[in-house]
Amino acid sequence: MKFRKAFIAYLGNTMNSHNIPLTYMIWGGGDEKEDEDIIGASNAFTDAIRDAPHHGDAFNCDSYRVYQLLSGLMTKGAGCSQFEDHPNDGKAAWNALITFYEGKEAKEAMLAEADRVIWDTKYYGEKKNFGFEAYTQKFYSAFQIKWQYGEAVWGSKQVQDFIVGIEHEKVSAIATPLLGNEKYNSNLQLVAAHIGDVARLQGLMRTSKSDPDQHIASLDTSQGGQGSGGRGQGHGRGCGQQQGRGHGCG
Repeated sequence: MKFRKAFIAYLGNTMNSHNIPLTYMIWGGGDEKEDEDIIGASNAFTDAIRDAPHHGDAFNCDSYRVYQLLSGLMTKGAGCSQFEDHPNDGKAAWNALITFYEGKEAKEAMLAEADRVIWDTKYYGEKKNFGFEAYTQKFYSAFQIKWQYGEAVWGSKQVQDFIVGIEHEKVSAIATPLLGNEKYNSNLQLVAAHIGDVARLQGLMRTSKSDPDQHIASLDTSQGGQGSGGRGQGHGRGCGQQQGRGHGCG
């Protein structure tokens, strides 16, 4: 999803020979949300993107250009086979990638993985390769995935899932009372920061340059400061996402 947004933004700042953003190439794929993202990023060029013809020499040239951009960026991984089935057809290649990475099966797989993390991740105390900061990161990432794929669960459910996973007796004793505290019981960021602060003062956690509270404050909180999450039902299998670097052609 991050790749999609970045690529749309790049096309929105790349003009064809008629001074139309190359986003016109991937607009009109039948997905309303996708089209809204594309038009929303274009602003003054909205009409030009909507009205640009999807045929003729200019279109064919732009289609080749977009395909080459994707080919340069998607240098490895399962996604390559998706767009390689549509040689030099940028629009078809893009639609194939969207279906592969964000279609029904892909979404179900990502949601299933987020559920697995929320259910299975436990904190047993500071380990060499897994401490409270890593524990916090895993939960926050899982909640973000749940939000992105339409299964948002807010506030107290996030906090409950997070605290239930703390199996260290003394750290759990710090965390559990927060469930009944109005200041903390619906704000995961405050909860993780508070647990980390108190546990370090008690010598239960190591102090590092990147503490859990500092890390959480730096996370993307574009949803109003709260992630999303909750324990849901299992889903299907998943697929990855590759990002790379490439160049287009004139």
